[in-house]
Amino acid sequence: MNSIIFHGDLFVAELGLEPGAARLVKVNDTERTTLATGLAVPVGIAATENDLWVSG
Repeated sequence: MNSIIFHGDLFVAELGLEPGAARLVKVNDTERTTLATGLAVPVGIAATENDLWVSG
């Protein structure tokens, strides 16, 4: 698992219980949104001022 704050929201790379079940989730005060599913294994999240990347 990995996480980063980007533009005021928390982005979390979550491992799944099965191969290909990992996902990227955006979390804020009011909601939790899945942004990407089916990732093999998200091993990192990186950001610049305007861009967010996840490796998987």
